[in-house]
Amino acid sequence: MVTDWQVGRKTYFTDSSKKNGMVSTIERMEEPKYLIFKHLGEMVDGVEDVDSEKVKAWNGSLEAYYLEENNGKTTLTIEVDSNDEFKDMFDNGFKKGLEVIKNLSEN
Repeated sequence: MVTDWQVGRKTYFTDSSKKNGMVSTIERMEEPKYLIFKHLGEMVDGVEDVDSEKVKAWNGSLEAYYLEENNGKTTLTIEVDSNDEFKDMFDNGFKKGLEVIKNLSEN
């Protein structure tokens, strides 16, 4: 992830080359309570695509992270608002990312 953490500015979710991935923006943020991304398109070989028919099918999707503390425990809740057709794409990404978060928080 490459970002300057500013609302309305570009955020990139990329592979290790930083040339391929998703182009997004931070839609809303209130530290440390929530962070909401709006997905705009994709980047392929360093070129942003936010206008093709391919990305128009899912651009505007929202990905939200909420943290809530209760009795000394913090709960992370994630919500995705996207076309059902892209559920597997988001689920696969979350499985990998949530494993990393789980390992970091438990160790």
